[in-house]
Amino acid sequence: MAIVGRLLLASVLARGAAGAAGAAGGGARVGASGSAASAARAVKSPRAQPQAARPAPPAPADAPADTPPPAASAALGGAERYPAVTLRRGKARLFKEGSPLVYGGALNPPPPGLQPAQLVRVTDGLGATVGWGPYNGASMFRVRLLRNANEPIARAALQSARNAQARARKARAGVDATGALADAGAGADAGVEAEAGAGSAYELGPLLRERLAAALALRRRLVGVPSGETSAYRWVNGEGDRLSGLVVDVLGRVVVVSSSALWCEVHREEVEAAVRALADEAVAPVDGAPPARGGAFVLWRRSEARLRQDGWRREGEARGAEDEVADGEGVAGAAETADEGEVEQADMDGAGAAGDAPRAGDGDGDDALVASALGLGIDLRAATVRESGLSYVCNPLSGQKTGFYCDQRENRLAIRTLVASALAAKAAAGARGARVRVLDLCCHSAGFALNAALAGGDAVDVVAVDSSADAIATAGANARANGLAERVTLVRAEVEGWMAAELRAKREAERAGGAWVPYDVVVLDPPKLAPSARSLERAKRKYEALNAAALQLVAPGGVLVSCSCSGAVAQEAGLLVRLVHGAAAHVGRSVAVLRVSGAAADHPLNPMYEEGAYLTVGFFAVS
Repeated sequence: MAIVGRLLLASVLARGAAGAAGAAGGGARVGASGSAASAARAVKSPRAQPQAARPAPPAPADAPADTPPPAASAALGGAERYPAVTLRRGKARLFKEGSPLVYGGALNPPPPGLQPAQLVRVTDGLGATVGWGPYNGASMFRVRLLRNANEPIARAALQSARNAQARARKARAGVDATGALADAGAGADAGVEAEAGAGSAYELGPLLRERLAAALALRRRLVGVPSGETSAYRWVNGEGDRLSGLVVDVLGRVVVVSSSALWCEVHREEVEAAVRALADEAVAPVDGAPPARGGAFVLWRRSEARLRQDGWRREGEARGAEDEVADGEGVAGAAETADEGEVEQADMDGAGAAGDAPRAGDGDGDDALVASALGLGIDLRAATVRESGLSYVCNPLSGQKTGFYCDQRENRLAIRTLVASALAAKAAAGARGARVRVLDLCCHSAGFALNAALAGGDAVDVVAVDSSADAIATAGANARANGLAERVTLVRAEVEGWMAAELRAKREAERAGGAWVPYDVVVLDPPKLAPSARSLERAKRKYEALNAAALQLVAPGGVLVSCSCSGAVAQEAGLLVRLVHGAAAHVGRSVAVLRVSGAAADHPLNPMYEEGAYLTVGFFAVS
């Protein structure tokens, strides 16, 4: 028996040595399907009947040469099918916590051959996936992260893939309950299945549909739009909805897609398909009001100034001076060295402001777009929307931003309360026949003026001033559409000059012993004065001058509503309040802050990207 035992021991040692040699010669391949010993048993056992090897699915065209096989890729959640760009040491934490934009200074040199807007995974120094999104070597925003590896769906995909991988290993290695070896092909099938399940978290089409559906559900559930009262709202707000560079506004039946990032143009087909799949639902009221007849019309617009800064060009267009960043350095050059906190602040509302109106379609096809929409009963140059019960005419085809300023909805509504309160206060003071005067400066489509006129009834006098002939024409159409034309006086004039004339009239009346009637509520909503952080100092002086003049027109006890749509102002906490306070001191008035607000609730912000805030609105009591 001892001799038999020694012979058995020698046999076992010999098999073990053979297995070790096999592992040394092909360790990676054997390790993927089990231990060397189990592989040897699978070959030698008379009970094993392995099927023919199944071919691995083809790798994507943009996959690097060292892309791992499907099972290995699946075990990491599906992102490993894409080329990797690696974060510099110490940079990963910011992006793991959810920052959506990776600047050039945060990355190591990328692998060669990456194409514009090619989808990549962003990894830390250990190779772990941090996020996923389109790469752009011509932009200061090198990667716009569309998926963070810490999102629940990404973590679930990773865990699902790991579970499937574990099952695959057991199937390849192992022995079933009767001791028979499992079918080797089952292990390969499990690996491929894991790859397919994990990959949907890192595919652009499914991600876009996921993001758009979540954004729509948020608006319908928490904001209550669209409704019979409000048919104009923001469906997608760039970084706030984790789709950097993409804005979608719903204007009645028109769904305006505003593209301000190269990836949106490169992947336009998939973006449009995802929007169209939900567009009819996006225009359907949530409150039981009759649905829009004829369904939605999707309109694609380009914010060309921002697209050029992102490396986009029209076909055949040469790079020009307008493509330089504010300080004269080329965008690509800025991207090479840019890092978080070092880049000039950009207003990331994503839809363009005055002077940066996105262009519709391909520019030359506007007539065809107009004709197509007219066939559905939609006038793209004069569409009608509703906001808080008021009707507005807007221009989705070529108007500023996407055709309508949805961001001021809640601030416009607040004017109704201010006017009603002013009337009640005068009535309580025994002022018979008292009237409330409201001034809307830089009125654009007269949204503040119309809300004031509606709230004050016949006891309110509203003056609305704007330098644009188109704006005054639109404001007049809106006043007529709501039956408020008799309560609103429209003035086409340069606002600074008009206020100077009013102040001269005030001084002349005071010298003559006459009466000049001040305004109970003054709204000042100028265009963007600080398009960049480098223009902020000059803009501060402009804001102070405008507010100083406006404050002198406010009655003691009245209210100034001062607005700034400059992201550079919004990024400096309390700046607008300090500017208004300084202006008040300069003209011998004092102010108290009633509240400070921003864009409406359908403009959510990413807490890891505060630069997405651009609108600041201060309500000040003036004495």
